[in-house]
Amino acid sequence: TGVKNRIDLALKNTTSWVQNGQANTSSGARLEMWKASFEVIKENPIIGVGEDNYAKHQKRLIEQGKIDKFAGNFRHPHGEYITSLVEQGLIGLLAFLLVLFTPIMFFFNIIKRNLFNYQERVLTASGMLVGLHYLFYSFTSGVFDHQSTTLFYVVFMVIIFGLIESNSRTKI
Repeated sequence: TGVKNRIDLALKNTTSWVQNGQANTSSGARLEMWKASFEVIKENPIIGVGEDNYAKHQKRLIEQGKIDKFAGNFRHPHGEYITSLVEQGLIGLLAFLLVLFTPIMFFFNIIKRNLFNYQERVLTASGMLVGLHYLFYSFTSGVFDHQSTTLFYVVFMVIIFGLIESNSRTKI
């Protein structure tokens, strides 16, 4: 599947960044962007710097020589958690976490209550899979920066919530 090769390459690139500061790789660029992000977060921890203002701060850090200029090829930090912290501060990160964890906890509670109901178990497992996918995918990508991935999340969650609600009403 190529997964092992990608993991090996990521480890090699990360090691190269740590040892030599090489930022012109996928992993190196992300690490430089994250380094820049934490500098920006330290300056604006509560409310962040606002939407789409990361690049302006990143440019300043490049000019000061604090991060590699290769990172300037990217307009956002490539991680939804970090992007939330940079742009909306702790308040934005908490809101983002609620968007992810509220449905996951909702589905988890339904699974605990209806462990032996096959139809609901399939629906709730589907909802949890979508939520967990976004939870992990958000570490290295700005998933809600793109309209298509945002719509996918919302539409599928609404459909799954609706089907679960519909099934609970038909039982009564």
